[in-house]
Amino acid sequence: LFERIYTQMDDNIDALGERIVAFIGPVPYDEVMNFSQRPGLVSDNSVYSLRALVDLMAQVQELSSKIRTSYQVNAGLDDYLMALNNSLDTFIYLLQQRLR
Repeated sequence: LFERIYTQMDDNIDALGERIVAFIGPVPYDEVMNFSQRPGLVSDNSVYSLRALVDLMAQVQELSSKIRTSYQVNAGLDDYLMALNNSLDTFIYLLQQRLR
């Protein structure tokens, strides 16, 4: 489960960046979070890594919400962001169950 979520998150972050640039153009760096410098996000099943992954997903959700409210997004990007947030909600729930 962890590997599936971790791998999909990597793909989601790349896709999110590509869609942001494609639909609204380059976004100033200080308006987005620097995901590449997240400490402790390694592909193992440790509690620390699980918590780091949950934190990262929450930040991706925050970023997508910020984009939806700060920019005029078209229906395609809005649909993508909503689908991404739904997927992240599921992943966060599953990881939080594992942390209990």
